[in-house]
Amino acid sequence: MASTSGARHLILETKGYDPLDEVKEAAARRWCAAVNADGRYGQWTFAMARKVADIPFLIDEAREGAT
Repeated sequence: MASTSGARHLILETKGYDPLDEVKEAAARRWCAAVNADGRYGQWTFAMARKVADIPFLIDEAREGAT
């Protein structure tokens, strides 16, 4: 299997109201931290968009490595 250690990935979740959103976000962030600690699968970042207008900003932020 080819290594993806240099790849960058963004998990971008779009969400309206969800009473479990904090739990789901915490789980996604823990998953990103775990896969990043392994180091074989690239760099993973999580972001949550509450409004469609936020998506370009979140993508740019992830691209710059600011998250």
